[in-house]
Amino acid sequence: LMGVPGTRDADPSVVVALLAPLMFGYMFGDVLQGLAVAVAGFVLRNRLPALRVLVPGGMVAVLFGFAFGSMLAREDLIPALWVRPLEQPLLVLGAALVFGVVVLTIGQLLNALQYFWRGEFLRWLATEAGTLFAYLGLVGTAIDARALWGLPIGLVWAMAGPALVSKQDRLGAVGQAVGEVAERMLQLGVNTVSFVRVGAFALAHAGLSTAVVGIADAAGPAYWPVLLIGNAAIIALEGLVVGIQTTRLILFEFFIRFLTARGRPFEPLLPPSPPSEPLPRSKP
Repeated sequence: LMGVPGTRDADPSVVVALLAPLMFGYMFGDVLQGLAVAVAGFVLRNRLPALRVLVPGGMVAVLFGFAFGSMLAREDLIPALWVRPLEQPLLVLGAALVFGVVVLTIGQLLNALQYFWRGEFLRWLATEAGTLFAYLGLVGTAIDARALWGLPIGLVWAMAGPALVSKQDRLGAVGQAVGEVAERMLQLGVNTVSFVRVGAFALAHAGLSTAVVGIADAAGPAYWPVLLIGNAAIIALEGLVVGIQTTRLILFEFFIRFLTARGRPFEPLLPPSPPSEPLPRSKP
């Protein structure tokens, strides 16, 4: 959707290969449901190559199924190795928020790497490094209140730095930097809060599973058909929603931090076709 990186742009493929399954599995934590998603991706990998991403996503969902103690939408079959989402929702939401901070920090560090490759690392230090420092100071207050000092220091750094690298209108560079810093900090704040939805969808998955189990228990003799149909509905509905949310977070929260997509896809030249043999002449 956003093109390919240029020659001096960071290629996020390896990072996305780790982040996307983690987000998908966290929001879709169930052992058997995750296994069904992984099997579906493996079976359909040749017919629809895009569905190959379901294999790692499903396997991570299996791991989070064990972490959440969820199997076949039930939470009484296996013990939770970490936490049951509906019992400690704030912990589930908080873990997603911390994950978002890590993802956004990685995106800003990749941006710094790109500046270094372009020979403009000093410009990054004078401009966007201050924003990163202010952001880490703000989120670091959750660990130590003294980290809040990083916010004003980073803001001053980010607003005064452009004047050091500007060769003409330094006062104008500072004025422009003030607006850019305010916009970037606002974006970082909104993007960080957006990752709470990862925990929210994990809670929604657990709540929907509880509802399915409750309906199955009330069905009496039709318990197993109702339970299996309910699990199939969860896989279809939640799988689609979780896939959309994972894609959205990667595109609009992570990629916008660094990806410019100024490259073009590699298209190798086709090998020359072998010369065709002349047709034999027919005898008169």
